[in-house]
Amino acid sequence: MIAMSYHRTYGMDVRITRCCNNFGIGQHIEKLIPKSITYANKYGFIDIYGDGTNVREWIHAEDHARGIFKVMQYGEPGNIYNIGSGEELTNNEIASMISTFTGTNAKLNYIEDRKGHDKRYSLNYDKIQRLGFKCRRSIRDSKEWDEMVQYYKEYQNA
Repeated sequence: MIAMSYHRTYGMDVRITRCCNNFGIGQHIEKLIPKSITYANKYGFIDIYGDGTNVREWIHAEDHARGIFKVMQYGEPGNIYNIGSGEELTNNEIASMISTFTGTNAKLNYIEDRKGHDKRYSLNYDKIQRLGFKCRRSIRDSKEWDEMVQYYKEYQNA
């Protein structure tokens, strides 16, 4: 709101982006995917909040960065752009993929849900698509998982 007030008051070139959940290498170890890969490899289980049916939309960090750049190049000042992929998965589906791609057959350990935890995060990203934005990477691609699993195995052994 403060940034938009500067656009309206002073004509400052403000373009706001909002994004869904990111995946890829280099994320902080407390995030769902890195933590779950680490737990699957080290302990053979994955902690899942609630019943695991919470839905999240996922985008690769490189696609997110490309979306920001697209808005910088072609977006209109004073506009807000959602950067999304349309790839929605439940936390149970993410955990299942981690179990498969780590080769651990990790068990799911359901823990108490966080208070106020949203059931679904997803975005309407039609506006940025009109700028020509399109994702190049997919969370459903096994090559992405191979890269992440290898990275976090090396990270936990460092």
